[in-house]
Amino acid sequence: STISWTAVVRSIPTMIALVMFSLIHVPINIPAFAVSTNADVDMNVELMAHGYSNGIVGIFGGVQNYMAYTQSMIYYKSGGNGKASSLAV
Repeated sequence: STISWTAVVRSIPTMIALVMFSLIHVPINIPAFAVSTNADVDMNVELMAHGYSNGIVGIFGGVQNYMAYTQSMIYYKSGGNGKASSLAV
């Protein structure tokens, strides 16, 4: 077999930890960013967007979506706006 099932089983704790981390970062970082920028945020929309994007990326074997608070604040404070320029962050 080309799959090392031992390696797969050994990585299960790491996969569970990554899933748990993914579940808690959005409810913490998005409201913090909203307070810092005086923006109104609909958490249902944010959670759905993160869920869809992570699901789509997961199908293709990509890296999960993560909202980095510090990078987002630097982008915001440096005058960044718009969806196209935000891809650089």
